[in-house]
Amino acid sequence: MLLAPTTVDCILVGVVLLLFAIVYAQNPSNLNFKIFKYFIKFGQWIIPIIFLIRAIGEFKYVGFFKEVTTTEFAQMDTLLFSPLCLGIGCVGIFLALKNPKTIDK
Repeated sequence: MLLAPTTVDCILVGVVLLLFAIVYAQNPSNLNFKIFKYFIKFGQWIIPIIFLIRAIGEFKYVGFFKEVTTTEFAQMDTLLFSPLCLGIGCVGIFLALKNPKTIDK
């Protein structure tokens, strides 16, 4: 089987998604350290780009343009995972454009 994630893999993905959520939940003006402000500001652009790249895929096993389409994962990827990543990416870019959080000097 090509994709057989372990429990540790699933937990790691969950932690990363939680960190992504924290980036959007934080208000940079409330943070004391400038490095955190830059992390939040650029994270708001990097995260949607990651999801959009995932939605496009690597042209073999995942994404809208995958070659392998007969596996159970490929079918779920087409119906659920890739559209979800595309939606998260588009919403993330919309949020970054609608509410740019500036960094005070």
